[in-house]
Amino acid sequence: MELLQFLAGRYGHVSYERILSGPGLVNVYEFLRKKEAAEEPPAFAEQTGGSNAAAAISHAALNGTNSLAERALDLWVRGLRRGSR
Repeated sequence: MELLQFLAGRYGHVSYERILSGPGLVNVYEFLRKKEAAEEPPAFAEQTGGSNAAAAISHAALNGTNSLAERALDLWVRGLRRGSR
């Protein structure tokens, strides 16, 4: 519910696509970063500022180099599983 409220405040209307698309992973990551007041390495912040933010988050999560990215990817995948039912 907190993620939904976060995205509704940002975009107004929230659909599954807003969460489960490539940019959705970025939205989930930004939500967790704000909610947990988590800091990220400066170099990683630069990587997530461009058009390849979802790829950078996925890569960091799968390599285990950013725990926030790992949590974001986990939450995103759980949403993807629920959305496909």
